[in-house]
Amino acid sequence: MYYIKELFNDDEEQYRLSIDRLNEMRNLDEAVDYIRGAFPEWDEDSSEVYRFLMILRRRFDV
Repeated sequence: MYYIKELFNDDEEQYRLSIDRLNEMRNLDEAVDYIRGAFPEWDEDSSEVYRFLMILRRRFDV
């Protein structure tokens, strides 16, 4: 719920669609490129975006 509120402006559908798309990615670089293109307004220096990217990093470090 935190990310839906903070990053996706309370839009659960956008969150779900984005997670589905990210799950299709093959590696972290591809996922970050998607995030940067889909959400250019995100402040990559913010703690919310940082935490989200760290989750992605752990997902692809498997």
